Amino acid sequence: MLWLSAAVWLAACGAKVTTYHVTVVDAACSGPSPLGSGATTVDSFRFTVTGDNMAPIVVKASYGSHSASVGNIPAGGNRVIEVRAYAGTTLVSLGRTVPFAVPDTVPETNTAVDVTVFLRPVGQFTQPNVAATPNTCAHMTVARAGHSATVLNDGRVFIAGGYQVDVSGHPTATQTTEYYDPATGLFSAGPDIVLATGGGPDGGAFQSFPRAFHTAAMLTNGWVFLVGGEDYQDGGAVPQASNIIFVPDYFKYAGSPPYGTLPLNQPRSHAGVAVDAAGRVLVVGGYTYSGQVADQVEWYDPSSWTTAPQSYVVTAPCDGGLPDGTDAGCPWSFPRAGMAMSAVQSGKYIAVAAGTDGTGLHTDVNFFSFGPSSFQASTQAVTLAQARREAGIAPFADLSQLILIGGYDTPSDSVGYGSVNTSEVISTSQRFQVGPGPLVGQRGRACATRLLDGRVFSVGGRVSDLTGAPVSDGTVELIAPGSGVPTTLGQAPLAVPRWAHTCTTLNDGSVLVLGGVEEAGGQQTILQDALIYMPQPLN
Repeated sequence: MLWLSAAVWLAACGAKVTTYHVTVVDAACSGPSPLGSGATTVDSFRFTVTGDNMAPIVVKASYGSHSASVGNIPAGGNRVIEVRAYAGTTLVSLGRTVPFAVPDTVPETNTAVDVTVFLRPVGQFTQPNVAATPNTCAHMTVARAGHSATVLNDGRVFIAGGYQVDVSGHPTATQTTEYYDPATGLFSAGPDIVLATGGGPDGGAFQSFPRAFHTAAMLTNGWVFLVGGEDYQDGGAVPQASNIIFVPDYFKYAGSPPYGTLPLNQPRSHAGVAVDAAGRVLVVGGYTYSGQVADQVEWYDPSSWTTAPQSYVVTAPCDGGLPDGTDAGCPWSFPRAGMAMSAVQSGKYIAVAAGTDGTGLHTDVNFFSFGPSSFQASTQAVTLAQARREAGIAPFADLSQLILIGGYDTPSDSVGYGSVNTSEVISTSQRFQVGPGPLVGQRGRACATRLLDGRVFSVGGRVSDLTGAPVSDGTVELIAPGSGVPTTLGQAPLAVPRWAHTCTTLNDGSVLVLGGVEEAGGQQTILQDALIYMPQPLN
């Protein structure tokens, strides 16, 4: 291991110093070493400290020094210590601390602050390792697919639900949750998705809420909103009408007072969910009973949950027309599944792109906004060049764009997995418009996530084999913005193909890929593994 020291000098009640001890974990539990090998063996390091309202501090050290000091770090927020390891001029590996704040006062009981950096080979998948025992690989506490993974305000990842397969090959949903802590590399059990149904949180009856293919939304107050999902009965999917609110600070769940769930008006799984600038939650589409496409659009206002938790249905005048936010009217019918959904313009609008109504595909991109008393569809809808469902979606470039990746050109799985090898870019900065994106790997259900530098990372998916049967895909791609059409940079494929997995950008810039389904020959294997990918930086 390599050690780095940093000091914070503060003139408060006399000169005081807080020392930061940074441990650089430069070992791997499997796969390539962060220190390289052969002609690319690391011989030097570069340490860079950045943060709000401070000039970068850069220090270089040779590999043989084993320790270095970056001197004084000014007080302030979002301090990040980056470590780059080089073989000559070739970048071999990279690691960053999670952002931390340096206080402007030093407490009387001042002690050194320990910070850990995991050094990861760039452009490669590795298994996460444990800081205390770097040769130990970490993985989830249970195998899961169709789960959710949400980055909490403290940087940990909250992993909830999903499904497994029993000895008969039938799916079974789980109510278990767990955390991944990037600071330690450890996975640890979280609270099961269980709510009290009477007698208060510490007594009375309790009910568990197992679910898979739910949707998780991070609310503006730091809570995690788990929307819908499905349980299984006799091997068949049963859509759930319950929403569950996870409150990280209290390590528990909440719903309508005093306890219980905040119900959906229409049970649904695979729903689209997004949060607007005011923290309101819009829920669109998915699948309801008997695999029918859900047609109601619902929304929630978390600011009211302390007094009168309620869901609202977007309505239209009963004689037809678009919702106007003022007519109590009738529920507006907007059947959609497999759509792509994301907030745009810092949450002013929520984009809902493409998808299927169960019989036909759509090319429209609708933009929902709130006002004056409900969400309504904007008149600024645009049209995609390619009808598609189950496309990957992620904010792109400077957040004024979205990119849609791949998808299927069939209206439902029952008629096949004809996949699309195109992408499209939806621009929202000045006026809404659609432009071509680059060619991509031909697959649907790819997982896509925006990197800190504006590129998009996509991984995995589901395609069909020569017989038309579904199989997991291992494609990995980086999509980079440019002056014209963006560029696709193919990466080495996954060793184990998968779909129904998650890919989550962590605060250190790496991507955490969790679980999913390895499917081939009609057999499904639910994965328990975890992978870390550190992208090659732009500079």
